[in-house]
Amino acid sequence: IDDIVGRGKAMIASRDIVAGELVLSESPTLIDNLTRTNSSIKFQFDKLTPEKQVQLLNLANSHPELPQYQGLLETNALPLGFTQTGRAFATEAAIFLLGSRFNHHCVPNVMHHWNEAERKEEFHALVGISAGSELFICYSDSTFSKSTRQQALKSFSFLCDCSACSLPAADSNARDARLAVIRSNTEAMASIVHRPDQYFGKGIEALRLLKAEGIMSGSSALAYDLFQCCTAWSDYSNAKKWAKKMMEWYTLELGLDSAEVVHATHSL
Repeated sequence: IDDIVGRGKAMIASRDIVAGELVLSESPTLIDNLTRTNSSIKFQFDKLTPEKQVQLLNLANSHPELPQYQGLLETNALPLGFTQTGRAFATEAAIFLLGSRFNHHCVPNVMHHWNEAERKEEFHALVGISAGSELFICYSDSTFSKSTRQQALKSFSFLCDCSACSLPAADSNARDARLAVIRSNTEAMASIVHRPDQYFGKGIEALRLLKAEGIMSGSSALAYDLFQCCTAWSDYSNAKKWAKKMMEWYTLELGLDSAEVVHATHSL
């Protein structure tokens, strides 16, 4: 952890990190459910050691309009599980003293997820990271348009100036158009499962655009969909190909011991 001028604390790589490497595995410091109140959070806060209380109070609070403990949790908490449609919804959120120090980038080099078996939040490198480089996670959805991302980030009280948000207007608009194709294709795929050519065309185009934009997250889920459909259509040659890609990307994003990788392994 180091200080970055204009941004406060930041996570900096102390050595070279390879893609897929586990960067951090951290137990929660404070947990509360998603219907939390300031009183319920303070109840959990009072159970902490004085040292951890001081560390937690030193975290950023971008919600001065809220009571203190609620503002800290709303600013720093991560969901303990998935929140995406089609997956089990998280019912709790937690603050991680180290994990809260990751700053935001719309094209992050680190992905985080909750490992239920270990009861820890895990952070994996999505790409190779050089010593001295900052480690970033994404506070929003990398496939949202710039304006939608900026709107979502208002709750953190900063205006993102990452490389994706600092493009000239023409380039930014062109990028937004490509991101719209990714989202449109992935949404359309559910309704065209019975049309293999169209299904694969949209899936492969979405994967190509994700790669072109440097967005690593989401590729594994698309590969899983293509694998499942190949299996359903008895196209076992291509099913094997997509299974290999699925495992490669799931391992990169979530680690070998994640529930997704374990489930995918059992499905093969």
